Amino acid sequence: MTAEPLRTAEFDRFGPWVDQVEVLDDLPPLYRDHPFDLAAARLVLKVPRNIARRDARPDMDLYDHLLILEEDRLTVLSRHARADARDGSNAASRGYGARVIPLGDVLAVWDTVDLLAGQLSVVVRGQAPVEVPFNGSARKQIDRLVMEIVDCTASASIRGAGGRLLAAPTGGTPAAIREALMLDKGVVADYAESAAHRERLEVLAWHPRQPLEPIGVGIEGALRRLSHAILPATLQAAVIARTPSTLEVFTRHEWILRRKKPVHSSTHLIVPLAAIDSMRATPHPGYARTVDVTLAARGAAVVLSMPQDGPTYRALSVAL
Repeated sequence: MTAEPLRTAEFDRFGPWVDQVEVLDDLPPLYRDHPFDLAAARLVLKVPRNIARRDARPDMDLYDHLLILEEDRLTVLSRHARADARDGSNAASRGYGARVIPLGDVLAVWDTVDLLAGQLSVVVRGQAPVEVPFNGSARKQIDRLVMEIVDCTASASIRGAGGRLLAAPTGGTPAAIREALMLDKGVVADYAESAAHRERLEVLAWHPRQPLEPIGVGIEGALRRLSHAILPATLQAAVIARTPSTLEVFTRHEWILRRKKPVHSSTHLIVPLAAIDSMRATPHPGYARTVDVTLAARGAAVVLSMPQDGPTYRALSVAL
C-alpha cells in the first residue's frame, strides 16, 4: 500500500479562490525561487489550479499562476504541467515560465466571467496577449488587480486619439441607461457597481442588445441567412465610459453571440488613454449596419463592435 503524502498548510487552505500573498509563507513552493521583493510589490495574487478539492493532493503544486504587480511591471509566473499517468490529472513538472510585462506597454486589460468561468486578459505591445483563467467566484481579487494596474498607468501623458477621447462630451444618467438597457440589467449593474466606487467614471454612450442581419451573396449568403433564421445573431448591449486616464467598456463576454439561451456573462474592459496610438473603423465583415472600431498600439489591437448608426459609434468617432 502506498503511503499518503503528508498534509501541508497549502493543501489544507486550497480551494477555487484567488488569494493575496502577503507573507513569504503564503507563496506556493513552486515559485519561491523567483527573485522579487514581496514587501515592495503593490499586489501579489496566486491563482489555483482548476481542479476539484477532492482531486487535490498534498504533493501537487496547487497554483497555476503567481501574479506580481510592481510599480512599473506585471510579472506572470505560470506552472508547467504534464499528464500524470497515475490518475489523469495535470501534475506539476516542477517548473514554471515567466512573462514580464512593462506597464507602459499595456494597451488593454479586462476580466470576463461567464457563469464560473473567468479570464483575466492583458493586451501588450509587441507581445502575445496574457490570458489567465480563474474561477468566477474569485472575481473581486482579479478586479482589484485590474484597478491597481490602472492606477499605475494613470500618470502617463495622453496624446492623439486618446486625447480626443478625453475631450469627448459625456452624456447620460444612470436612470437613462437603466431605461435604455432594461433588458440588459447585468450590463447596467456592472457599470453602476464600478461607478459607485469611482467618482470620476463618466458615461460616454451606450447601445442596447439588438438582432443582426447577416450579409453575403449567392449560395453562401443564402445559407448564412438560413442558418441565422434558425439561430439568430445578437449584438450585445454595452456601456462605454471614461475616466481622466481610461476608456472603459461594460458588456458581455463576446460582442456578438448566436444563442437562444439567456446570457449570464460579464466583461469589464479598460484601455489606458495614453496607450492608444491610433483608431480606425471598418464595416463588420459578417453583418449589415455594424462597425468594428479598432484601438491600436504598436503590434497590438482591441476591437469593439457596435451599431453603425448608434450612439456608441458616434461617441468614439470623434477620435477617428
